[in-house]
Amino acid sequence: MKNKRGIKHYIRLYFLVVVLYFAYLSYIAYQNGGYDATTLLSIGYVPLLFMIFLYFFDTVADTIMPSKLSKKEDEYTNFIKFTTQEVNNQGDFSIEDFRRLRESDKFQKALFQAFHIKKDGETDEFNFVMLKKKFKKDSREYQAITIVINEVKKMIAN
Repeated sequence: MKNKRGIKHYIRLYFLVVVLYFAYLSYIAYQNGGYDATTLLSIGYVPLLFMIFLYFFDTVADTIMPSKLSKKEDEYTNFIKFTTQEVNNQGDFSIEDFRRLRESDKFQKALFQAFHIKKDGETDEFNFVMLKKKFKKDSREYQAITIVINEVKKMIAN
């Protein structure tokens, strides 16, 4: 189980709960004519218990019902892993070549566009011809994107 929210989220929420709980206790104290010692002590543990409950609830909910965004990221991650493996198998790329491809914003954008072509099909905006035209024919990026395009075509055909 992995919760995707950070600790800052829960700290901010904790302080908000403390303020709201204190406001509620102040209202109760106004109705009853003063603060009670046990209710004032509850400020120390009630918000903390609430935050622990909320953390576990969020963790379980994220596990049971993952968001659409994480599913989309998983699909893209799987696409990247598969295409990287195919580029590695079909081309004679060195580790340095892969590092350059990973650092190339132009190539990464082309990979993302290839993923959209796989998912949604070719459009005027995203097509295979446009992807190939982005790179010089004698570059390593061109060789890699050619392999990616061939694999995407195979995926679409299936």
